Amino acid sequence: MQTIYNLRKRFDMLDFDEKFRCYEPYIKVTESLIGDRIVENYIKNNYASIIVEQFEEYKKDGICKRAGDFIKEKLQSELKNPDAFYNEIKRGESKDVTNIVPQLKEFPVVKRRLSEVGAQFDKRIVNVRDSLILGREFLLGKNISRNSNILPFLLWIFVNNYDYSKVTKYESEILKDIAQKIRYNLSDIDEIIDNDFDIPLQNYKEFIDINNFKKDVEPLDLYIKLNYPEIIKDQYQVQKEIEENKRKSTCSKRKKKYTKEKFIEEHVAKYYSSKGTLYYSLSTGRKKMDDELLKKFRNFSILHESESNHYKNIENFKNVKLALGLGAISSEIPILIPEITKAVEQTNLQALSGKQYLEVLSDNLGKVAEELYEEYQWHEEQNRIEQYYSDNLKIK
Repeated sequence: MQTIYNLRKRFDMLDFDEKFRCYEPYIKVTESLIGDRIVENYIKNNYASIIVEQFEEYKKDGICKRAGDFIKEKLQSELKNPDAFYNEIKRGESKDVTNIVPQLKEFPVVKRRLSEVGAQFDKRIVNVRDSLILGREFLLGKNISRNSNILPFLLWIFVNNYDYSKVTKYESEILKDIAQKIRYNLSDIDEIIDNDFDIPLQNYKEFIDINNFKKDVEPLDLYIKLNYPEIIKDQYQVQKEIEENKRKSTCSKRKKKYTKEKFIEEHVAKYYSSKGTLYYSLSTGRKKMDDELLKKFRNFSILHESESNHYKNIENFKNVKLALGLGAISSEIPILIPEITKAVEQTNLQALSGKQYLEVLSDNLGKVAEELYEEYQWHEEQNRIEQYYSDNLKIK
């Protein structure tokens, strides 16, 4: 494949932070993709192999004979059982290594790896940024959130309708193929979006935490876990208003005021001994969400009423998940990301919805494919001319 990275527009680093507020709080994009964080993020995502490889090197060189001594001397001297710590890391158990990142930075294996990947690592950072910007453009479509079938359909097209490993002379052929597949499959859109498949986020794994977006993560449950203090306060206010209206309608002045304890008894934990304390602990986030509480929270009305901000936030998370998938799969061929972004931007300007949006997107993808093909032709012609004059100079 040809590459013309130097001709592609790249986005300003300073502008990057503001561009990705739409992904928060589900992922902390800016923490992993800006400036000094790059090396730190690389270490946090690869610490297990770094530690194991460094110990094996030190062992071979006679610097450290035992893994426990290596951990205690080179990383964390205060650990009570450094041997167990090393074995857990080697088995793949997750660890918070924030406090030992400075020590890991100084490991010879880290310095060697970073020098080896060098500019290529930076290029990957740029590609990830650009693909996240593409995902953001999909989210910016005026009617995307009201048309829940658009993003699942597009993701299915991108995942299932092109072999990205296929060798082709011009990347524009891929764009043209995607454009055709969108239009060809429009009549089957309802059937297609019912398909259940993994969202391909592996290309982001090294840079952002993708655990929240795996297939088995239920958006409703994740939202509850991230926001339960606000959810319980809002649900209590809704329930309190309902009960007060009931009291007014029956003209009963004797009926007791609706309390937080009563709310907990009816909707959260009937037999909990200190219901007021439970409400306080949940509303402040001091008590962690568990499976039993999660079951109760799932039934809260504010999470299911279409006019509720919580409901809208949950739907937005679903769209964020799909937009990330579209960005990630596009990063299989980074050179196409700016072209796809351009087509999406042009489509969004028309404020369309449903099949009409997809038809216009298909047309715009076809147009940018043609423009890219013409650009390739122009560069090939320039190369031929340069080669011609170069050969003639050699003859003379």
